[in-house]
Amino acid sequence: MAERGVVPSRLGLARSLVLVALCGIAPLVACAAGSQPSTNAADDSATGAITVTSEALADPPSETTTDTAATTLPPTSPSSTSTTASTTSAPPVEESPEAPTASPVSPDSDGLGFSPGSMLLDLTADDLDTDLDRMVALGADWIRIDLDWSRIEAEEGSYDWTTTDAIVTGARSRDLRVLGLIAYTPAWARPAGTPDKAPPIEVGDFARYVEALVDRYGRHIRAWEIWNEPNVSSFWHPEPDPAGYAQLLDAGSSTIRRIDPDAVIVTGGLAPALDLPGIEVSPLTFLEQLYDHASAGSFDAVGVHPYTYPGFPTETQDWNQFAALPDLRDVMIARGDETKTMWITEYGAPTGEGQRSVSAESQATMISEAITELEDEPWAGPLFVYSLRDVPNGSATDIEANFGVLRADGEEKPAAAVVRQLAGAG
Repeated sequence: MAERGVVPSRLGLARSLVLVALCGIAPLVACAAGSQPSTNAADDSATGAITVTSEALADPPSETTTDTAATTLPPTSPSSTSTTASTTSAPPVEESPEAPTASPVSPDSDGLGFSPGSMLLDLTADDLDTDLDRMVALGADWIRIDLDWSRIEAEEGSYDWTTTDAIVTGARSRDLRVLGLIAYTPAWARPAGTPDKAPPIEVGDFARYVEALVDRYGRHIRAWEIWNEPNVSSFWHPEPDPAGYAQLLDAGSSTIRRIDPDAVIVTGGLAPALDLPGIEVSPLTFLEQLYDHASAGSFDAVGVHPYTYPGFPTETQDWNQFAALPDLRDVMIARGDETKTMWITEYGAPTGEGQRSVSAESQATMISEAITELEDEPWAGPLFVYSLRDVPNGSATDIEANFGVLRADGEEKPAAAVVRQLAGAG
């Protein structure tokens, strides 16, 4: 474990790469933005569902601008249940999309990817192709895709796969490995008057949706993340509940393993947080309580979102979630999970003019430090940069709209060149 307050020598490499990024790296070709502004949390509104009646899939093969001064507050993550199981089986789904079959992945897989958030779900076909090409050009070998239950099954038993088919097919045709994020509850499955970030009333309904997902995409997606940031009330309504999340994790995990025993299951990425009753639970406390309630073997890797902005990953404030990653590792070891890994399923920083925005140069340094700090850690899995591109028509003062390493029109920020260099693509 690295000592707190000691900056490893590879930090010099990180800052050097930032200087390289500022010396005239040519921008990517820009394209007209055709998406609608969205947040990392998928919109509760859903597209019209298409009732599916054709045959079910066979199981997948078993082989399966200006920097703001750092404060004493932790960074916010972007955007900031009943135990009765349903006995309804998953309805038949259409034939899986034509796309290259994915090889099994390992919990100790590494690599670099992008987590583009729900914005990806609203792109035109041309803009989707352009953004996927940009990811590949920047050296990504992973993509994290929102598989939003509230949009895909807006009406019980009716599935609209149109958008996710296009994304999964596009990603796999470019040889991008996919981490499927399973989250967000449709109105029919959650308590009346609650947002889509409320857990379902019946965990069996969630399990049935997971079954439909894995039946359809199990040949293309071999790693799954169950929910997003369940340790904060903005993503687990009305308040975080480690025991309740453990039930959802167990239901989803057992369903996935029954269909694809070799799939990798990642816990919902934990947001930077303090222990504030009714509002948020710190990642350390949440993980300890998750171990108390989840079934043994219900996950293969722990998901974390160690945002640090406006501070840097190598700083040592008490709230610095990146610096606290070894503490989470200690919990895993104490619970007998020394061989399991941590996947950084979101990391980044917002540019722009928001209260906690950072300069484009500082964004590049933060991402560079995060990647280089973890590259030699055997317990670190893939790192997903949030995000690829700024939200079109987003306000400069809205931090959520400005996490991209590219501007909305595709112009590169310095962080893009850093990602490309560290990914070995340039």
